[in-house]
Amino acid sequence: TGMCGACRCVVDGKLRYACTEGPEFDGHKVDFDGLMLRQRMFAKHEHLAREQCKHPRSTR
Repeated sequence: TGMCGACRCVVDGKLRYACTEGPEFDGHKVDFDGLMLRQRMFAKHEHLAREQCKHPRSTR
């Protein structure tokens, strides 16, 4: 339904939701720079999550 916004992207200058309006868009019209910028916003969180999976804490 596009409610979480994880799939949002700009296509031909308009905000689109891949989950409801895609997943196929004209690749020449997709704002890949915007997508890459948004992806980098989560890099720190992804790194922390990977480290936590590698070294889980004891549950005792």
